[in-house]
Amino acid sequence: MSALIKRHLLSYIRDKWAVFFSFLSVFIILALFLLFLGNVQEASVPESIAGTNEGNYLIYSWIFSGLIVVASATVPLGFLHVFIKDSETHAMDDFFVAPLSRVYIVLSYMLSAFLAGVLLSMISFIATLILLIMLTGYMLPLISIIQVIGLLLLSNLMFASIFFFITTTLKTSSAHDNLSTLIGTLIGFLAGLYVPIGSFSVMFQSVLNVFPPMQMASLMRQAYMDDALKMVFTNQASVDNYRLFFGVDIRIDTWMLSGVTLIIIVALWAATFAVLSVYRIKRYAHKK
Repeated sequence: MSALIKRHLLSYIRDKWAVFFSFLSVFIILALFLLFLGNVQEASVPESIAGTNEGNYLIYSWIFSGLIVVASATVPLGFLHVFIKDSETHAMDDFFVAPLSRVYIVLSYMLSAFLAGVLLSMISFIATLILLIMLTGYMLPLISIIQVIGLLLLSNLMFASIFFFITTTLKTSSAHDNLSTLIGTLIGFLAGLYVPIGSFSVMFQSVLNVFPPMQMASLMRQAYMDDALKMVFTNQASVDNYRLFFGVDIRIDTWMLSGVTLIIIVALWAATFAVLSVYRIKRYAHKK
């Protein structure tokens, strides 16, 4: 199966346009942030440090933590175009003559989607660390880096499982392209990047916080922004208000979701869709 995984990954990486469109949402969000979304963040920074390296450390930590979550979602989804294309062109049928279980052959695509997501989101993470130093002069503490890497693994597993399960219900490349366009458009909103979640009513916040992208974004912000939050805010009320308004902490109605609770919920999302995907894999393989 390792040879198939290598083949799938190379097929994806060689298609430069596929890789570009996987990151398109990241580029769009970054452009929007530079044009006007950054103004909302700047207004939230205490006046005493506005425009300083410390203030910028907080602002860029917020946007970068969201961007790598977006990458961990859109890359596995973009990669799965390889799965749809191989099925559509019957290239997958050639693999089925190999002395390997059909279930493992189909499973290789989901594992490849996970690995592609991990690889490219890790590169994105490294890029944000370099930009953070260049723009603010600050570097994330080692403990935060370790936490972010662990969360990226969990995030890619969750999104790869979810999108693989959905992708196995699609029949054509055009259907997958439409799904990718829809997810690429919504992901920034669902992760609270286009509009800070605190701008909405408590009821609508609760609805958004049920979805995996917001839960994953909250976890990533907690890890990525911990040092910046401690540096910028000295008043507990101010930091609590900031954390809720910008989706560092999230709640459903009056229930505050702690970091541990969020990890459990995200792990359950990943496990549930991994099991559902294996079920779909068995049905899909037997139909071929």
